[in-house]
Amino acid sequence: EIKAALELEAQMAFEDKMITETADKRNELESYIYSMRDKMDGALSTYGSPQEKEKLKSLLLDAEDWLYGDGFDSTKQQYTRKIEELRAVGDLMDRRLHEFEARPAAIEGLKKQLDLCKGFASKYGEEYAHIE
Repeated sequence: EIKAALELEAQMAFEDKMITETADKRNELESYIYSMRDKMDGALSTYGSPQEKEKLKSLLLDAEDWLYGDGFDSTKQQYTRKIEELRAVGDLMDRRLHEFEARPAAIEGLKKQLDLCKGFASKYGEEYAHIE
């Protein structure tokens, strides 16, 4: 009898965990939809081709309709697939934005490294004279 009660408790704990994880994925999908919609009109507006932006807008709209319709009581795996489908397009534009923002610092770091190399080469004899 104790063994059966322990198994039942473990089963209930597992079900609670799955319910929580599923709700978290549903919230993640909803957040991604709203976040990307805002970014499309703002920060990401210049980092995607017209075709990419139109495709993502369509995917976001379809995902939102699905989420509040047939998908509201879906499984964690279905929410994960929807998020991955959206990220396949949205993350490309997001990555372009981050690369653009990081580029000045990367160029500055490269210039400093080149100056260090030139300084090193200029301090040593004729065998390094060909390095400028």
